[in-house]
Amino acid sequence: MDAFEKARPDVATLFYTMPADGSKVSLVASSGTAKIDAKEWLQQVLQPLGGKGGGKPTKAQGSAGDTSKLGDVLDLATKFAQSKLQ
Repeated sequence: MDAFEKARPDVATLFYTMPADGSKVSLVASSGTAKIDAKEWLQQVLQPLGGKGGGKPTKAQGSAGDTSKLGDVLDLATKFAQSKLQ
């Protein structure tokens, strides 16, 4: 993520990783713009998964044990970012 941020500091990003067994998901959000608060964005994503996280308006991270709704949550993350950029 750090290399991507250096190459494109103006792009809002949300990265996630999940082990093969699907036991948890870890996320990192980077705002890339003052229009998106990375901490708020991450909280919106983690809440439906029962996860926890924190950070700053420019970068935040967290994790959740419930991965059953991950697809829906990623759609929510996209809609959140789009709404802030309009």
